[in-house]
Amino acid sequence: MIRHSLVGLTLKLGIILPFIYFGLISIFSPRSVSIFYPNFILDLIGEYTTAYLGAILALVVAVWIFWGKRKFSSSLLAAIIIGGSILFRINEVHYVFGAIPLLTSALALSFRYYPRNRGITLDESLLTNHQREQE
Repeated sequence: MIRHSLVGLTLKLGIILPFIYFGLISIFSPRSVSIFYPNFILDLIGEYTTAYLGAILALVVAVWIFWGKRKFSSSLLAAIIIGGSILFRINEVHYVFGAIPLLTSALALSFRYYPRNRGITLDESLLTNHQREQE
């Protein structure tokens, strides 16, 4: 039980800390993070607005993951955000290889909290003869 809690905490911290860092850097140095966004977004809403909205999104996701409500949804959103940033910067190998561990950590966290349906019952009339013989 403690081991699973420590694994969950480690995965959460591994995702939360980069999101907090990105959010704070976006607030205090918005020009330095403009390279992380696709050009069409920067052209559409502007460099500073994009940086501030990105900061808000990053900090909200970090707080949401730390808070622990809807764990699967929050970690999946983090994985989608990281995966999207990888897709838009696929030509920059140094960025992609730095972001892949974050993506795999976010995916591991989302797989850990994938909702399970434990109340499934099987209607025996659906079993084949082979399956009945196995029981």
